[in-house]
Amino acid sequence: MVEMPWWNTAEIKHAVSKVNIGQEEHFLMLQKVQHTQQVLLALAQSRDGANLKLLDSYRQQQKKDQISITRLEWLIKKQRAESDIGPESSVQREASRAFNPRAESQAHTILNQDRFFDWMQQGHPDIPLVDGGLPGSAQDGISPMSLLCANLSLTLRELEPDSIFAMFVCGLHTSPYNDDWYGPSGMLRFLVAQLLLALLERNSLDLGCLDRRSHVRVLERHDLEASSDLFGDLARQFDAETTIYVIIDGVSKFDVDFRNTFQKLEMAIRWLEDIVKDDGLRPKLKILMTVPFRSSIRLRQSVDDRFRLALPLQLSAPRTLSRGSILSSILSPSTLQSAATPSSLQNDLPEWGGEDYDDE
Repeated sequence: MVEMPWWNTAEIKHAVSKVNIGQEEHFLMLQKVQHTQQVLLALAQSRDGANLKLLDSYRQQQKKDQISITRLEWLIKKQRAESDIGPESSVQREASRAFNPRAESQAHTILNQDRFFDWMQQGHPDIPLVDGGLPGSAQDGISPMSLLCANLSLTLRELEPDSIFAMFVCGLHTSPYNDDWYGPSGMLRFLVAQLLLALLERNSLDLGCLDRRSHVRVLERHDLEASSDLFGDLARQFDAETTIYVIIDGVSKFDVDFRNTFQKLEMAIRWLEDIVKDDGLRPKLKILMTVPFRSSIRLRQSVDDRFRLALPLQLSAPRTLSRGSILSSILSPSTLQSAATPSSLQNDLPEWGGEDYDDE
């Protein structure tokens, strides 16, 4: 007689029940993992969307600035061509006053300074603040220093096509009411946008620095320190062979007490200095800040002594700020130092259209 192993059947049922429960728990765990992945994907898509909006905003601002540059250069050319007659409009008179030959020559003096060539040629980070010593009103949105910075940036782009360039003209962003790039916070965000774009073009952008929602939220609030940290994080993503030129024209435009703007500028400069002084920084970060006239005592005191440069009064023959003139001074400097530019680059570049910035 064969006995039916009922006790084995009961144990089997119990075991199968446990397996079913385990499978259900495993299925629930998979659902949670899938949900987490969906959340992370949505967050990444949202972050990518925000980056695209930021880059689009930057490109739109570039177009606006380019229109201003072209328009002002046209005014300057017209004013010079009609110098026998004299300016016939208030706009031309303003351009004539701000860009007279003596003022251009004074701005050109920076190209005779060893300290400038230290900034440009030496293989370490630097952040000089240059006082232009120009005559004129502190209310001017732009100055010959602005034209110098624009042409200098374009000339260096031709000489060093593999370098990274970012530029901000403070005089173009002086309204807190209708300008997304107003003030020191806008300045840092504008520079961040340019570094983002450069990294995207190199397919080397790493957004791991934005892996915390709290950090993203403070950036969305235009927090000054968060923007500075992001600038540093992005700069560190470039390799040791890369030179990053950052030109900030007219920082004195933010030397005002309205909405604690100067205090914010002071903090921004200090944080930028900290990035430059970081021994672990791989790329050669070269930041140039300019003031058209003489900077205030408090602005000078916010910068380390070794980073200050005051241009001497220019008494020699007038020099223009054309690209050709700037290129010639870079390739054949009249300082105590010799040119460090490769001879292969010493061919005349085509004359630039002479664009400049206005304050609209």
